[in-house]
Amino acid sequence: MGNRDELPAGDIPERLEGIAAAGHDLAPSETAPGLTDMSAPVLDSSGLAVAALTLPFLPQRGNTVSPGEALAALRDADARITEQIGGLAD
Repeated sequence: MGNRDELPAGDIPERLEGIAAAGHDLAPSETAPGLTDMSAPVLDSSGLAVAALTLPFLPQRGNTVSPGEALAALRDADARITEQIGGLAD
């Protein structure tokens, strides 16, 4: 297995704060060029992440779903699961 670029440990808190503020993460895939990874946390009743939904988005010819629409669908599913487990919505 080849080496992957890693996020320096000092950058992790800032990255996590950005994810918490936005309510999701959207980043180029670390393993597949052209793929965009979209993730959103499922929150428990204290607001802590207990799981995450992740969607790999690959633009394809003829695909009528935009990255923004895919992210909106992911966030909607995340919010519904969070609500169903009694979690706090972001």
